[in-house]
Amino acid sequence: MQRLLRALPFRGIFVLCLCGLPSLRAQYLGNTASGSTWGGNPTGLNSQVAASSGQPFGLGSAVYGQKGSLAGWQAFRNYREGAMDRGTGRSDLAHLGPVILSLGAYTTVNYDTNVNSSPDAPLADIFVTFGVNLGLYWKATRRNELQLSLGFNYTQYLRYTQYNDSGVNLAPYTGLDYRIYFLDFVLTLYDYPSMTNGGNNDSPALTNSVNFRQLTNRGGLSLLWHPNQLLFLTGFERTDVLSLSNDQFNSQNYTSYSWYGTASYDVTPTTSAGIRLQATATQYTEQILNNSVTTQAGLFYQSRLTDYTNIYLEAGVQTGDFTNTGRQTNEIVYQQDNGFNTNVEGTLGGSNYVQPYFIFSINNRLTRYLTQTLILSRQASGSTVSNYQETNSAGYQLQYRLNRVTTVGFMATYQYGRISRTTDPVPFTNFTGQLNFSFKVMKDTDLGLGWSYFQNNESTFGANYNRQLFTLSLGHTF
Repeated sequence: MQRLLRALPFRGIFVLCLCGLPSLRAQYLGNTASGSTWGGNPTGLNSQVAASSGQPFGLGSAVYGQKGSLAGWQAFRNYREGAMDRGTGRSDLAHLGPVILSLGAYTTVNYDTNVNSSPDAPLADIFVTFGVNLGLYWKATRRNELQLSLGFNYTQYLRYTQYNDSGVNLAPYTGLDYRIYFLDFVLTLYDYPSMTNGGNNDSPALTNSVNFRQLTNRGGLSLLWHPNQLLFLTGFERTDVLSLSNDQFNSQNYTSYSWYGTASYDVTPTTSAGIRLQATATQYTEQILNNSVTTQAGLFYQSRLTDYTNIYLEAGVQTGDFTNTGRQTNEIVYQQDNGFNTNVEGTLGGSNYVQPYFIFSINNRLTRYLTQTLILSRQASGSTVSNYQETNSAGYQLQYRLNRVTTVGFMATYQYGRISRTTDPVPFTNFTGQLNFSFKVMKDTDLGLGWSYFQNNESTFGANYNRQLFTLSLGHTF
């Protein structure tokens, strides 16, 4: 249930990754996962709170095994918004010859009331995170350009030091893009590695998990063609996930191969419609979770209704075909160490699926200071403890700029759904609330205050718990 706020189709709002959709803009180097711009806003309020807590603080559910995150859709969005020709969008950044550089550093102090996501024995602790973001943009030739973004962070717990990061983490927006332009075509070669340390991750049935250190690498290529009012994009991507927690959670290790295709037509200068196709084959190395082949086919429509209102709508059908190579059971079997889950030895399994999905979002700027976003979605997605889970989500976000130096942000998300199982599915609900204050102390220095609340309700396996996170952050862009 983590990583859904990663890339919305509109500018100036939290990023959103909807199930089965690629991360629209999360890995684009000008739009990092924190909502900052290429090393700017280094406090990383939005992403840092979520990453530090190990809880979703976003909309919808993640798709781990049964998906390709598909940077191709991200490339499609970037192209439509002119991002590929925008570069950094700033003129005051440092230069090293023809290379434009951006550097940001931040630190956050966090108090978590339930670091282990436990229903009955919550552990409270204070932990400090240090991070650095580096951006590089090089226009190699008139028609070729290279972008590189690196993010490093480290977390230190004050009381339960056994939960410290075992090493430096690569932030999720770390990546390399190389684009080659010829005629009306754009060929993009990319690679996005990340090394993260999370909590109980995606499934609402998984609790008492603190350190879940993973290496994820997505690499591939995409080809985009834009003749007049038409736009076509196709590509291929490979994703590898490897557990780094001393063989803990090896059940999540997998390799997936994805093909994607998109075609759209510009109905008007501000409106486009099209079709998106995707197929992903996933194979787990430990054969605990079931291997799968998933597909998705949908129609989408996006429009700028007015100068202040944008909408996005996508609907279609998605399928999942799962093998019986995993260790299915009607209950979840954990391997434990000192009372904390370190691995999932069996999974709930579940049947194949053919079902509709939809995504709807509307972004409205009420005034020059006030912006709101509403997102509704229904989807099937991968799970860390079963074949898949069905999730219905409703989220609302409000951002209010009080004055030239102070911004307030509010977000609330409600989800309900079912986790697949060999017999009856397991129902769950959860709620997320988040409140952020950002203060510009100086031109390139930001101070942030954040509060987040998460409540999970899944009674079948006793996974009813809640947690709060209080965050103080300070960041500087050099």
